[in-house]
Amino acid sequence: MSLAPIALLTGCGTARTSSGLIYRINPPGLTVQGLRAEPAATQLELTLRLANFSTVSTRFAGFEGTVELAGFGTLPVAAGFDIAVAPLSSDIYKVSLAVDPRLSTRLSEHASGRGAIGYRLEGQIVTSEPSGRYPVEFTSRLNPVPGRPGDFR
Repeated sequence: MSLAPIALLTGCGTARTSSGLIYRINPPGLTVQGLRAEPAATQLELTLRLANFSTVSTRFAGFEGTVELAGFGTLPVAAGFDIAVAPLSSDIYKVSLAVDPRLSTRLSEHASGRGAIGYRLEGQIVTSEPSGRYPVEFTSRLNPVPGRPGDFR
């Protein structure tokens, strides 16, 4: 029996990263981690969580889309950034959204005892390494942070 076929099969391994993980590139994820609304402010602070589900580092370049706050309307989100996120990890990025001061006052008042706010995030994540555009559609809720008026998580 010849050992040549076995030697050939041994050479056909799966590509692996330097840490030993199988080299996989998966679509990244994006969710809202937090929202900060000051009464009568002209801006809201939106904290985005950038998730890398790949076994290699991903460089996030931006997000273009909207965030719909249930009962409060839809806001455009255009964020350009340059953040490298380690494999199978996540990072946050804060973006300011221009709003009517009446909206920030309503959100701030809602945070004091009226419960969670539903949201829907929709748009496109842009990555530079590996280069790509990925659709995002995510629905969840943000709860008021006790003792921190105007903060939702």
